[in-house]
Amino acid sequence: PLGYPDWSTVDWTRLIESVDPNSDKKPSLDAYPHHAKINGRGRMVPADVARRFKMPSNLKYATIDAEFKTLQDKQVKPLLRLAMHGLEHSAVDLSTVPKREVRDHAAQSADLLKLQSQYILFLNADVVRRRKQAAFMALGMTDKEATGEDLNPSTSLFDDKDFGRMQDTVKLRKEIRELGSKLSDKTFKRKKKKVPSRGFGRRQQQQDADTTEKPDASQSQEKKSTPSQKGSASTTPIKKKKGGGKGQ
Repeated sequence: PLGYPDWSTVDWTRLIESVDPNSDKKPSLDAYPHHAKINGRGRMVPADVARRFKMPSNLKYATIDAEFKTLQDKQVKPLLRLAMHGLEHSAVDLSTVPKREVRDHAAQSADLLKLQSQYILFLNADVVRRRKQAAFMALGMTDKEATGEDLNPSTSLFDDKDFGRMQDTVKLRKEIRELGSKLSDKTFKRKKKKVPSRGFGRRQQQQDADTTEKPDASQSQEKKSTPSQKGSASTTPIKKKKGGGKGQ
């Protein structure tokens, strides 16, 4: 009825979540200054808590606090700024407004409502983005990969063409490896070496090794019984003659 496309719920959700929460082209809030007595910035934790956040056991809570503080400073603070002006604007009694100023009041109300709606969309998109970042990092991505900073053309050396070239190179290398393995399987078949069985062949090898290492028993016995010539001369005792003194 309002002229919106007849999209499904999934399409509308994707459109709303596709809003860039960190865009520099957000609508200006100069017409609605900060309230003098309202501080919308995220306050710092006490020093004792900050010291405890540095402990490894409290790393989880330190991360949660840092995420919520960033969310409060970037998304909630502008909404709080608009909320104060919306409350003041809605408190005006229209019966006291002159007829020539009613149109201006209505136009200001519409502008304020539009800004609030836009910044609510920024808040929603930022929450979804942070949840996705946590999920990507749980899957193994780095912080920059999860936030998409490595793919940002303003900070990255590579552009879309370079990333496409790298993807084509990866595919080409994969195809070359697959083709090479298939060709090697068809043309070069390695012959398997025959390993002797544990039965008769192994016992025969053991017997051959024993015969080469140990000398023949008959030869060793022969060597022991036949003394060498040098050894017989030196080891045979000489008998002395009896009665062969000076008196003879």
